[in-house]
Amino acid sequence: MRNHYFYKIIFKSKTFYVDCEWFNNVDFETLEESTPICNLIVNDLEHFWKGA
Repeated sequence: MRNHYFYKIIFKSKTFYVDCEWFNNVDFETLEESTPICNLIVNDLEHFWKGA
Protein backbone atom coordinates (compact mmCIF):
# COMPACT_ATOMS: atom_id res chain seq x y z
CA MET A 1 0.00 0.00 0.00
CA ARG A 2 1.23 3.48 -0.84
CA ASN A 3 0.23 6.79 0.68
CA HIS A 4 -1.05 9.66 -1.43
CA TYR A 5 -0.76 13.28 -0.41
CA PHE A 6 -2.49 15.97 -2.42
CA TYR A 7 -1.23 19.53 -2.67
CA LYS A 8 -2.70 22.66 -4.23
CA ILE A 9 -0.13 25.11 -5.61
CA ILE A 10 -0.82 28.54 -7.09
CA PHE A 11 2.01 29.80 -9.31
CA LYS A 12 1.75 32.94 -11.44
CA SER A 13 -2.06 32.97 -11.16
CA LYS A 14 -2.33 29.36 -12.36
CA THR A 15 -3.56 26.64 -10.01
CA PHE A 16 -1.88 23.24 -10.06
CA TYR A 17 -2.69 20.09 -8.13
CA VAL A 18 0.04 17.66 -7.17
CA ASP A 19 -0.52 14.03 -6.25
CA CYS A 20 2.51 12.79 -4.32
CA GLU A 21 2.44 9.00 -4.05
CA TRP A 22 5.01 8.04 -1.40
CA PHE A 23 6.66 4.66 -1.74
CA ASN A 24 6.62 2.43 1.34
CA ASN A 25 9.65 1.25 3.26
CA VAL A 26 11.89 4.22 2.48
CA ASP A 27 14.76 4.28 4.96
CA PHE A 28 15.94 7.89 5.10
CA GLU A 29 18.98 6.91 7.17
CA THR A 30 20.49 4.84 4.35
CA LEU A 31 18.85 6.57 1.39
CA GLU A 32 21.08 7.16 -1.62
CA GLU A 33 20.66 10.42 -3.50
CA SER A 34 19.29 8.72 -6.63
CA THR A 35 16.75 6.53 -4.78
CA PRO A 36 13.15 7.40 -5.72
CA ILE A 37 10.93 8.14 -2.73
CA CYS A 38 7.70 9.18 -4.44
CA ASN A 39 5.86 9.46 -7.72
CA LEU A 40 4.68 13.00 -8.54
CA ILE A 41 1.75 13.73 -10.81
CA VAL A 42 1.03 17.39 -11.60
CA ASN A 43 -2.33 18.41 -13.07
CA ASP A 44 -4.33 21.50 -13.73
CA LEU A 45 -7.81 21.72 -12.22
CA GLU A 46 -9.67 20.29 -15.22
CA HIS A 47 -7.55 17.14 -15.45
CA PHE A 48 -7.26 16.69 -11.68
CA TRP A 49 -10.98 16.23 -11.17
CA LYS A 50 -11.27 13.92 -14.20
CA GLY A 51 -8.49 11.69 -12.89
CA ALA A 52 -6.49 12.11 -16.10
